[in-house]
Amino acid sequence: MDEGPKNELFLFYGKGRPGIVRGMDLNTKIADEYMIPIENLVNPRALDFHAETNYIYFADTTSFLIGRQKIDGTERETILKDVTFGEPKLLDPSSGGRMLPCDLDNVEGIAVDWLGNNLYWTNDGHRKTINVARLEKASQSRKTLLEGEMSHPRGIVVDPVNGNRKVGIEKRDTERIGLEGLNNGPNGNKAGGDIDYDGTVPRADNWMYWTDWEEDEIDDSVGRIEKAWMDGFNRQIFVTSKMLWPNGLTLDFHTNTLYWCDAYYDHIEKVFLNGTHRKIVYSGKELNHPFGLSHHGNYVFWTDYMNGSIFQLDLITSEVTLLRHERPPLFGLQIYDPRKQQGDNMCRVNNGGCSTLCLAIPGGRVCACADNQLLDENGTTCTFIPGEVLSHICKAGEFRCKNRHCIQARWKCDGDDDCLDGSDEDSVNCFNHSCPDDQFKCQNNRCIPKRWLCDGANDCGSNEDESSQTCAEFPTCEPLTQFICKSGRCISSKWHCDSDDDCGDGSDEAGCVLSCFDNQFRCSSGRCIPGHWACDGDNDCGDFSDETQINCTKEEIRSPAGCDGNEFQCHPDGNCIPDLWRCDGEKDCEDGSDEKGCNGTIRLCDHKTKFSCRTTGRCINKAWVCDGDIDCEDQSDEDNCDSFLCGPPKYPCANDTSVCLQPEKLCNGQRDCPDGSDEGDLCDECSLNNGGCSNHCSVVPGRGIVCSCPEGLQLNRDNKTCEIVDYCSNHMKCSQVCEQHKHTVKCSCYEGWKLDVDGESCTSV
Repeated sequence: MDEGPKNELFLFYGKGRPGIVRGMDLNTKIADEYMIPIENLVNPRALDFHAETNYIYFADTTSFLIGRQKIDGTERETILKDVTFGEPKLLDPSSGGRMLPCDLDNVEGIAVDWLGNNLYWTNDGHRKTINVARLEKASQSRKTLLEGEMSHPRGIVVDPVNGNRKVGIEKRDTERIGLEGLNNGPNGNKAGGDIDYDGTVPRADNWMYWTDWEEDEIDDSVGRIEKAWMDGFNRQIFVTSKMLWPNGLTLDFHTNTLYWCDAYYDHIEKVFLNGTHRKIVYSGKELNHPFGLSHHGNYVFWTDYMNGSIFQLDLITSEVTLLRHERPPLFGLQIYDPRKQQGDNMCRVNNGGCSTLCLAIPGGRVCACADNQLLDENGTTCTFIPGEVLSHICKAGEFRCKNRHCIQARWKCDGDDDCLDGSDEDSVNCFNHSCPDDQFKCQNNRCIPKRWLCDGANDCGSNEDESSQTCAEFPTCEPLTQFICKSGRCISSKWHCDSDDDCGDGSDEAGCVLSCFDNQFRCSSGRCIPGHWACDGDNDCGDFSDETQINCTKEEIRSPAGCDGNEFQCHPDGNCIPDLWRCDGEKDCEDGSDEKGCNGTIRLCDHKTKFSCRTTGRCINKAWVCDGDIDCEDQSDEDNCDSFLCGPPKYPCANDTSVCLQPEKLCNGQRDCPDGSDEGDLCDECSLNNGGCSNHCSVVPGRGIVCSCPEGLQLNRDNKTCEIVDYCSNHMKCSQVCEQHKHTVKCSCYEGWKLDVDGESCTSV
């Protein structure tokens, strides 16, 4: 590829499984990438770019790092990485040896300040923070700007351009950009109160904006968008009503407009940067779980996390176009457009005279220092903070084990050995132990949340939390919002008499007489669905009765360009797939139309992109072979993987990686490695204080001591001690709502979805 892009305007996005960042053209459906993909990632949830250097920046959330790569595929590097997840991080000796908190354990959003050459990011980890660092030498300049008073900070955008310029709005454009607004500004102004008489919107300079979402709908104001100056001062709540899960953010610098998407209300909104004229831009059925959002010209683009789609919305006509469909999940997206990154401020030249960080503020700039530095009296240079390495002590709300580990205080005396040395379950300390008021005490001393009672899951381990006696003593259903099943299980009252067996015993559908509203369609089963879902190509009724009516004459949605002769067009989204993928046993179209009418015939797999399962002949993506997940029914995709991976519990010899040894062949007195690296003095180290490991200790040829953990635990970032796997924060289970109490993970679904038999996935109802 040439040094510069083929086209200086393209879309790029992140996806998982496999983790990758890809580019695509905005105008035509072609196979060529507009950037070299960034591969070997896990969860690239956040993206941005720096046009001056041609860098794409990405946050690989579950790898705890932020990296970058040029669009021509060169100069891939990690610029920030935490080596001690959830613990203070020891900086290099030049920092004075001071311990600093981790702020990369769950990065959800990043934003490039192209004038100050800084990177901003949100961290939804142990600490809830907004952070900044230099694009160059990022690890030496990282600074926490804001901490706390956030639930789940996610998307972030910055507006670093100085200038009091105003954007003129002609009368014919007022409706398009939302001057009719839904609500007043934050200061109580009437619609148009902050707009000059000539129809111009004052520009708000040098602010950063970020979304903060809440998991539960406590009231209608839990989610919010906040703003602050780019140095973290003057923090304010910007938008908060009728908002719950605000995700992606994007700025239209031309009209001074902020757009965002809400994954709870499934719509896209906008508001002027002066806080006026908030308006819902789009709320169509294509919005299933919007995640990433980006603006360009008269269009807004978004990714759908759940169904793996990328959509384009025409802001003038409200026409929606499906641009691409992939295997979910999809994460953030951006429009690479160098014209977005123009302007000027006091940090653009010579870093504003600052030695470390130059941060733009309205009317000027301030110099700032990294967290382990102090700003000198001259206001421009920084000095390292002197001090000793802080000793490791437990925080408030934690219990200190005898082995000096820290666990949450509420885990003490709950029946589980969380300390791994038994000190949290000591009989002396736990005599007459009681559970908190909001928890239920099991016979084995375990405490579980009371909301887990009578939910069909054996959480105590002896089923006492599901017994009829317990369910009679502890009614858990909310009488106003929930329906009590015959089994005692609670479901949403909205699911009562909806033709779906949500209770599992039919009690929520017993004795129901169904009737639909005028704006609904009645399925043959009696179920009611929105009227506009009929004849849209989707089997919403479950029995196809909404798609077999005489009046179903609506044209199918077509792809932006027709399929070629060697391609198959999916229904109803019109997506094109290679014809070789038809009847190969794998559903490549969202609705499975590529596998219909095959009469049991399985075509040979496309050997370039697919792998053939041994027994069934079903085709799967080659990237899924030897990835640790069983994708073939006969597990043949995970057989004979020695050539792919020699990893725990097997290890290669120090100087011959082709020899892969089982654990029992290490330190058994026989030389199984040609170089003898499986035997020797190292074999005695595990017997000395267990090699420093909290659980399992092993000797690995050429590497020395390697610690490992039992099932349900994972190595901490010190590579010595084990901690509980955080399935929810790391998005390892549950496709929608995830709740974890120690080792137990419970999945649930948003309203309008139901939990599948696997207990993790959700299906639209």
